[in-house]
Amino acid sequence: MLQNVWAALPLSSSEHPLPPQHALGIASAVAFSEGLTLDLSRADEIGDSVVVRCSLKRNGETIASSTGKGRQVQALASAAFEAFEHAAARARLSGSETPDERAVLTSKPFSQRDLVYDFAARVGEPQKVTRYWRVSGDGASTLLYPSAARDSSFRFQKGADDKLAIFARFLNTNGYAAGLTVEDARAHAVNEVLERDSISQYLLDSVRGKPDVKIVSPRGSGIEQLISELSLVTTDGVQLVWLPSLAGAVVMARAQIVAPGARSGGADLAGFGCSGSAEVAVERAVTELHQEIVAHHADPSGLGDGGVPLSNLDRYPLLREMAEIPAPPDDAEVISYADFLCQANDGREIIGALEENGISVFSRDVWKSIGDDGFGVAVVQVIAPGLENLYALRLGWPIVPTGRLWTPVVASWLLGM
Repeated sequence: MLQNVWAALPLSSSEHPLPPQHALGIASAVAFSEGLTLDLSRADEIGDSVVVRCSLKRNGETIASSTGKGRQVQALASAAFEAFEHAAARARLSGSETPDERAVLTSKPFSQRDLVYDFAARVGEPQKVTRYWRVSGDGASTLLYPSAARDSSFRFQKGADDKLAIFARFLNTNGYAAGLTVEDARAHAVNEVLERDSISQYLLDSVRGKPDVKIVSPRGSGIEQLISELSLVTTDGVQLVWLPSLAGAVVMARAQIVAPGARSGGADLAGFGCSGSAEVAVERAVTELHQEIVAHHADPSGLGDGGVPLSNLDRYPLLREMAEIPAPPDDAEVISYADFLCQANDGREIIGALEENGISVFSRDVWKSIGDDGFGVAVVQVIAPGLENLYALRLGWPIVPTGRLWTPVVASWLLGM
């Protein structure tokens, strides 16, 4: 059942296989069939960008909360599906529990660097593992990965898991996604791990040299009007930054805002988007920036995601600098929107492009309720060992690269050793 939904809004662009109002109806039907309630309410609206809050409830008790963003009705569908994602990732839906499988990990069955797996393999004792299946390419068809590092339903047990406690810094919902089908969910999960890796590259390059980015002018684009309206709540407008990535297009929408009632002193916020379509990546980045602005006004501390104050990183000035998402260089090249689309839409399929770069992609079905027509709600998790997630620094925990960006020199330099 849906509650607190305002009047129906027009359609929005999307990569999903069905229009957003159809997707919303399917999410509602799945919730009803599972004895759940979707409680949706509008948090903010600027132009046709909407931010929506959602609570997924069972017998009046909230089992998951989410915030959705998008243009028009897409925000409603986004919030609903994300609520299912969060509930399934934390094993709060019937059937979403990870099987209790334990193993002594040995040498990794993939070629890319992954210090997290290497450390877990050195433990030399049985530990809880999560089973994933390879999406494409050659090599091992299944992968047992340490649950403590990637499975958001994992709960550390004092004593038994002391050797794995460091993984708590890396454990988050990166790589989880919900969709209308397993394939739909998997595509969005791949986008997310790729986006976080691209952000990691940008953050590291920002503190060790000049990041290879381009500023995209929105003039003449379909997103120009929304950016103009969103700029009214910033100090000096919205900046679109095209980030380098191993596949697809990754875009950062960056702006500085001043807290309501304040005259000076702003907060630098950023939204990100990734897609095989450059236009969709831009739309996601801009609407996520709107979402970040709403979240900052509600909680300027930014601790709502389970983090700690960034002052926790003060012992590591370079990590602190990365956590605050540095601005792009003042002399970065500016390109037109048309040139951006021409250069960013390279036509490559994302998973295939990752495989070409030596990155194997593994996936697992976390939970699904699919109807006879082939549509419903599916939640999957994707991991791609070797890809980085330095964006998690924003939660205030000190972490360093553990995959393709790691070298002993980089790690010790970031830690000031």
